[in-house]
Amino acid sequence: MSTDWSISTDRSMGTDRSTGMDWSMSKDWSTIPGGGGATVKDVEAMYPMMQLVMYCIDKVKRFRLSKDGKHRADQARKKVSESFQKMAHAQRQEAAQLRKEEREKPKKEKLMNEEDPEKARKLEDKQYKKDMRKRLNPSMKQVKVRVS
Repeated sequence: MSTDWSISTDRSMGTDRSTGMDWSMSKDWSTIPGGGGATVKDVEAMYPMMQLVMYCIDKVKRFRLSKDGKHRADQARKKVSESFQKMAHAQRQEAAQLRKEEREKPKKEKLMNEEDPEKARKLEDKQYKKDMRKRLNPSMKQVKVRVS
C-alpha cells in the first residue's frame, strides 16, 4: 500500500487542500522554522526534500532486519554507548582532577611563599604524611548491615 504524500495548494483561495488550513488568514510566519525568515519560495524549494523524507519513512517502517543484522546493530549500539560512557567518565575525572588542583593550589602557594625554611620543611612533612595516609588507606564507604 503506497501513500500519496503530495501536497496540493489552491493558490487562489490560499488553502491547503490536504489539511484544509487557510494560509491567507494566518499572517503569523513564526510557525515556520527559522523564526519566520523563510519565504514562500524557500518553502516551495523544500517540497522535494519533504517528499523524500516521507518516502523514506514509508520504506523504513516496512524494513525488517535478520537476526544476524539485528545482532550486529545491537553490538554496534552497545559499542557506541560504551565509548560515550568512557568519554564522559574521562571528562568527569579530568574535571575532578582540576577541582582538586584548584583546592591544593593555595596550600602549595603558602608553602612556596614561606620564608622560614624550618616552618616550610614542617609544612612539607605534614603534607607528605597526609598524602601517604590517603594512599595507604583509601577512603571506603561504611555500610551498615541490619541483622533481623
